[in-house]
Amino acid sequence: MTMNVTMKGKVLFVLNPKHGHATAKIRGTIYEDILNRSGWTVDYVSISSNIFSPELDRYRKSEEEIIRISRLYDIVYLLKINSFNFIKKLKKETQARIVFDLTDALWRPNFRKSWIFLEEIMQMSDAVFSENEYVCGYAGRYNDHVFSLPACTQTEKFDELRKKTPKKSNGKVTIGWIGSEPTITAIYSIIKPLEKLFSKYPQLELRILGCSDPKLKRRLKNIRFSVLSEYSEADMIREALAMDIGLFPPPSDTDDYRIRGALKGMIYMSAGIPAVCLNAGDSSKMIIDGVNGILINDEKEWETKIEDLILDPTLREKMGERAYESIKQEHSLAKVGYELSRAFESVLTIKKQNEISFSFFRKLKIIVGTIISN
Repeated sequence: MTMNVTMKGKVLFVLNPKHGHATAKIRGTIYEDILNRSGWTVDYVSISSNIFSPELDRYRKSEEEIIRISRLYDIVYLLKINSFNFIKKLKKETQARIVFDLTDALWRPNFRKSWIFLEEIMQMSDAVFSENEYVCGYAGRYNDHVFSLPACTQTEKFDELRKKTPKKSNGKVTIGWIGSEPTITAIYSIIKPLEKLFSKYPQLELRILGCSDPKLKRRLKNIRFSVLSEYSEADMIREALAMDIGLFPPPSDTDDYRIRGALKGMIYMSAGIPAVCLNAGDSSKMIIDGVNGILINDEKEWETKIEDLILDPTLREKMGERAYESIKQEHSLAKVGYELSRAFESVLTIKKQNEISFSFFRKLKIIVGTIISN
């Protein structure tokens, strides 16, 4: 029996793999089928190519082509698009509602070089989407229509692979960390408590995903570890399912941690293992300490609370089960896709924003103020 779906509108996702190949997937292409089933016509174009995402090259179009195509759509959703002039043309030459996706703290100094016109872009957009409460707060300074959407961990894919994964029986306890080269500082920040634990428990192994830093061998000389420097989505899911404990220490300061959101911890939770996170930001809202995960308040707790998990496999198992159930309810592809569809419906009711113009001195004031605040 075929169900009739009421058509809601047409959405064009504009991707920029150069500034966010992962964003193009986890905030874009994974939603195609579910949005189609919800009544949206969805298409994708890419404004750049990237060596890390050659599969996205099939969407590559010139800026002129994208503007021409955009005239046929109700909503244009910008994922890591930083060209102010391109967005100005979109506003001038189309009737589409413009949605800007803000998933990182792009106003901070380490991003600012590529995002000089971030505030103008947000003011010019009809709406801003984000998945992080802290980042939504910043966007709210420049746009009245900010939508906080839950992050998606695709629990469905974890479920599929979990059925094929045999239970561990080798007696080892694997403490895992999923990250990238620049964020390996998170592990370096808790070396002392890790060294104490590894000296006491010979069954421990640290598994690191996403880093090939040549300093690892020297910095982690007292820790038994192995590395998978590059990984696909399937690799990440398989590796997470093989872990017993997942680490999410701060790569930098607490403010930086709040900005990053809770996605790393949510990946561990989707795998059904305890996530050990700093008691800050979205992680502190998602985790009930000792129930569906662990929240850390000081350096000593990195040792004592992880030790509790090492010594009690039943605690790990029960905590992991509760973690998985709490994530499945709110962060599955089906749930987040539904929320995204609702957000798009709301965007269609927003009066189209007029073009915003900024003076050089106003721009200078924004940049200086941002640097001072950070």
